Amino acid sequence: DVSLMQELDDLHAPEGCIALAQQLAAETFGADKSFFAVNGTSGALQALLLGSFQPGDKLLIARNMHRSLLAALVLANYQVRFLQPEYQADFAISLQVKPEQVAQALAQEPDIKGVLLTSPNYYGLSADIAQIAQITHAYGAVLLVDQAHGAHLGFSEKFPAPALSLGADAVAQSTHKSLSSLTQTSMLHLKSARLDYQRITAMMSMLTTTSPNYLLLASLDAARYLMQTQGVELLERAWQMANKLRQQLKAI
Repeated sequence: DVSLMQELDDLHAPEGCIALAQQLAAETFGADKSFFAVNGTSGALQALLLGSFQPGDKLLIARNMHRSLLAALVLANYQVRFLQPEYQADFAISLQVKPEQVAQALAQEPDIKGVLLTSPNYYGLSADIAQIAQITHAYGAVLLVDQAHGAHLGFSEKFPAPALSLGADAVAQSTHKSLSSLTQTSMLHLKSARLDYQRITAMMSMLTTTSPNYLLLASLDAARYLMQTQGVELLERAWQMANKLRQQLKAI
């Protein structure tokens, strides 16, 4: 466990090993630019929201959002319009926001600057990101996705496609949830000409400790390497185990 020194690069102005690690992460996860986050996806989402809009802007957000976004809304003083996901009474869970809900909301208030969804949600259900992205962009807004539970997506065609590949402008992923990095480590991935990368970079720096733990940072790089080299095999094993569990549950 080491402290800040020149040889170890600087998370706030990376030029060496951290810059390379983030570049490799962007290539692996299909982004233009990636950030390592040591304050979880909470910190990444807050930086993304604060860096993507101006005070007073109007946003459209799914009501099943994470509490970190509520904090960002308080800090930023945005106007918010909420979308209520469909509810599944048999299992007492929320499903996903539908494209027609987004289209209706944007048609009623075309000055909305951004749409933010949670996909997959906490029950593993993914939204129709491709169609929602088309609708959102048609109104000149950006689509941001809280993909905290979807860092594994993109390494197997048996799972839903990752949001970035379907047109989302940015995603925040909890690398520590479905991948192998240490707890509280996440990544923020950007892939859009609609976003101000410089402003988001500044916000990531503003909301990140000046003493990031290098064990946490190294675990993010290790998680990226593991998926880059063994991701297909690991997800195939997970898929087989899930199917086995389904069959055993059906027998009860």
